[in-house]
Amino acid sequence: MKRCPACMAELGVTDRCMVCGLQTASIQEETGNVLPVGMVISSRYELGLPLAQSRQSICYIAWDRSTRQPVLAEEFFPRGACGRAGTEVKAQGRGERLFAGAAKMMFELPCPGNRSLPCIQSFMFGGTCFRIYSVSSGVAARQEAEKLLDQPVFFRDQVGKPLMSINALPIPALPKKRNLRVLKTSKKEEQAGGEEKKKKPSRLFIIIGILIAVLICIIGALLIAFRLRR
Repeated sequence: MKRCPACMAELGVTDRCMVCGLQTASIQEETGNVLPVGMVISSRYELGLPLAQSRQSICYIAWDRSTRQPVLAEEFFPRGACGRAGTEVKAQGRGERLFAGAAKMMFELPCPGNRSLPCIQSFMFGGTCFRIYSVSSGVAARQEAEKLLDQPVFFRDQVGKPLMSINALPIPALPKKRNLRVLKTSKKEEQAGGEEKKKKPSRLFIIIGILIAVLICIIGALLIAFRLRR
């Protein structure tokens, strides 16, 4: 039985989907970086049309031959970091190792995960990672796919260093923890404090010297005045 590539509803004798209204005869074959309609991945999921694409992933509607339900298939395909050779995803330039590590992390992310749709399965296929999500209905799949891809996955190592770009944009490194300066002071601060301590006594001596000189002058003036009276 043929299915609508946009919502996975069964098609009758006509080429018009009675559920979403798509004219299947008017569909032009997608070109570029998307996989062809009807391709079966992991021997289970039959791909339909790509419904949404971000700079991190491509999201297709698919038919789960096991559960006989429509699902979303998210293919990890960061634009600017990889390309497609047939059905295989290949990293470009020096990013091969980086891409392989990020695809592996995408595969190992916990299911169902913390995104808007529950992830029911993840697997490696064609050199990259696919994640399968359940959807409420095939008709609402496009809106759910767009919402899903609005929530990109972040890739960092254990110390917070970026491993892959988010939507092809660089991830800033996490800020380093600032040491609390409560008990400890730096050497510069200690030296500065010592110098200030040294400066304070010298200033005090100068002030005392000035006061003594003034006092001597006053006493001398008084003695001279006393002798003149006599």
